[in-house]
Amino acid sequence: MIDPDGDSPEIHAFRVHCDMTTDGGGWTLALRARGDTSTFDYDSLYWTTDELFNQDKPELAWSEAKLASFTTVPFKSILLGIQTPIDPNAPIVLNTITLDMPANSLLELF
Repeated sequence: MIDPDGDSPEIHAFRVHCDMTTDGGGWTLALRARGDTSTFDYDSLYWTTDELFNQDKPELAWSEAKLASFTTVPFKSILLGIQTPIDPNAPIVLNTITLDMPANSLLELF
């Protein structure tokens, strides 16, 4: 559970998946996109609105999701993880890259 704004009533605490090992740890999952569906196509409104998708499923999984952390968590860097090929029957093993792109949220960045 995290509460990005502390005790403020504006944002309530929510469940997140945190990666505490990759590239020094401290990463909070904000979005999962499969790439073989149209949910997060280039022109999808999910990139530029605060509408969430499968927000009740913050775990690292094959299903797609846009989580509350996408719209509420400030950051200094982004960890982008990509798995290829997409195979729901295989374990999730990500190839990652870290990008220094500070913002108040991913929504603000996009």
